[in-house]
Amino acid sequence: TPTDLNETNEAHFVTIEDLYFVDSGTFGSGEYLAYVGTDTFAVYVDYNTTVYGSLIPDDVCTITGVAGQYDPLTPYDEGYQLIPRMVEDIVAPGVWIDLTNISGSDTVAAGNLLPWNIALGNTYATPFTVDIRVAVNESFNILGPIANFTIPAGLTINRARDLNVGAGVPSGWYSLDGYLEDPDTWTTFAYSTFDFYVIGVDGAIVGWLGDYFVDSGEPIELPADIIASMTPQKYNLEQNYPNPFNPETNIAFALPEAGNVTLTVYNVNGQLVATLINGYRDAGSHMMTFDASGLTSGVYFYKLTSGDYNSMQKMVLLK
Repeated sequence: TPTDLNETNEAHFVTIEDLYFVDSGTFGSGEYLAYVGTDTFAVYVDYNTTVYGSLIPDDVCTITGVAGQYDPLTPYDEGYQLIPRMVEDIVAPGVWIDLTNISGSDTVAAGNLLPWNIALGNTYATPFTVDIRVAVNESFNILGPIANFTIPAGLTINRARDLNVGAGVPSGWYSLDGYLEDPDTWTTFAYSTFDFYVIGVDGAIVGWLGDYFVDSGEPIELPADIIASMTPQKYNLEQNYPNPFNPETNIAFALPEAGNVTLTVYNVNGQLVATLINGYRDAGSHMMTFDASGLTSGVYFYKLTSGDYNSMQKMVLLK
């Protein structure tokens, strides 16, 4: 966080998450005010970096850069700024989900339908694979999990759905919760929720929520022509970003056909330090997040193997 910056990490690569910019438009050269929660923070953009001239994120983002002190006055734990070097050092959330109650009321009587809408999208320049899950009260899945769902680059999906609220549902407040999750680690990429009140029977939920709520509506699956258009024509292992990084970086790769995949990380001595993927993957574009919190600074190599295809790239961890 911004308040953690001090002389111990000055001139180090650091990452600040959940950061919002005050300004909009494009980056020029100079200092830009941002905030994380209630903490204000300075981001300095140099004209000779690729950040110069790029768009200022409209939403929350993560920035990796060099921490430096621009205010030499006491107290010495203030006046720090972050200096990103490349446009890839500023990462805005690329996938999102939005659940909306479209019934016109936050109240529904037991035995009736609650119309709702699910929208999800991908603002990355490449397709992104997630698991989609929608649940009542966070735990009972009424939709999904839809595993390994690939959202094409730049696509927004909207689907109208109906939640059938059973006649025996007890009165009270409930939530409808939507998640886009990592297919391997179940880490949540994006989340959305809304609350609704059921006018129902006296008592409490007993047993399985599936006895009380059933969902139906427009299918989430994409048309065949869109699926065909987003299938890669060849294997590809992309350069990780951000790079250098600390402590997390993203690794994207493309598979023209389904099959068993391994994605591994090695140090400069050729020793295996992490296995990110070891299993079956569908054809399409995929992305993994590598967390190097337990590793020391240095050069590392990541390798993708699928069938007869092998490819390796270099990355740099700077702490």
